[in-house]
Amino acid sequence: MWLKRRDKSIKKRIATALKYALEAKTKSDNAPSSLAVVMKILNTRGEYDKCVAFYKTEVPSPHKYEYPRILIALANAEQGRWRRGKSLGSMSKKALDILQRRTITLYYQALAKAGDDTKIYEKVGIGLVRVQELDELIKSIEGAEDIPRRILLPFLLRRRARQRMANDQVSEANADLERAVSLLESLVSQVELSTPLKLMVQRRLGGTYTMLKMEEKALELYNQVVQVRPNDVVTLNNMAYILADKLNRPDDALKYIERVMRYRSQDHNLMDTYGFVLLKKGKINRAIEEFEKSMSIQPTSIASYHLALTLKKAEDYQGALKALREAKKLLEKNLGGREEEMAMVKDLIEEVEKKLEKE
Repeated sequence: MWLKRRDKSIKKRIATALKYALEAKTKSDNAPSSLAVVMKILNTRGEYDKCVAFYKTEVPSPHKYEYPRILIALANAEQGRWRRGKSLGSMSKKALDILQRRTITLYYQALAKAGDDTKIYEKVGIGLVRVQELDELIKSIEGAEDIPRRILLPFLLRRRARQRMANDQVSEANADLERAVSLLESLVSQVELSTPLKLMVQRRLGGTYTMLKMEEKALELYNQVVQVRPNDVVTLNNMAYILADKLNRPDDALKYIERVMRYRSQDHNLMDTYGFVLLKKGKINRAIEEFEKSMSIQPTSIASYHLALTLKKAEDYQGALKALREAKKLLEKNLGGREEEMAMVKDLIEEVEKKLEKE
């Protein structure tokens, strides 16, 4: 029942957001940020053709090629059209190839204009993985000398490492991660980066250390980040998760997650981490509340998986199975680089189903 209520609530919020975004566009005299928000919401609604038409008719020429978030929104719309045409068989191979090349070009144009906008780097990486084979993508930017592509390459290597880990290709996955570490360490030590880009690279390096089970080294690096930016939400969240999940220090983790929740109490990712820390501390009911709040704001596979773990611990196997099916559904919509997570979900589904058979 809570899933149905959540879906209705999300659709209503998206419709309201679009209304306000269109009003903001008018009041701001077509400010690029307002235009980008309208395009992003149209994509969220799956209205890719409308997003492309909006770009062509409503975005003034100066903003069409210079503002990276507009380029990202357009690339995501074209990617959505490409994926839809491919899955439905509604486009010829030639048309699909042209649209794929155009989408890839748009992502690289956005990357070239990213500057210090760190979110663009991740959005470009995610978008490219959805529209191009990962091995081919990595090969195409290996040896690049420009900073944006040098930052992008370790991100792609990490995603391939996750795929390989899910397929039990452990040595190959570790080779990708070690190479990513080398590239990121080189960026930190040898390249003059702006403060936002340097902090982003350090965070990614910390995440890669964690994937290689070098948690203490990751924490050391994250501490360097919070010395520069004491209230860095992503870093504090990562530190809390490592302490709770990898080092089994939930009391220490709680200090970090409660600190950052003071600044972003309605952030669904922080709610998920907070719930996980509470789970580790054995506070089952409060953990369930946090996971359900997180899912009501933004459904994610990881929050749904964590909710399932908690419900299983509470011996609510039906509820756990429902949450796991939701996690699987969300992963199937966007699997690229998350095969390891899917394997975890399937394993837990099998375990819960066995519990139900015994009841």
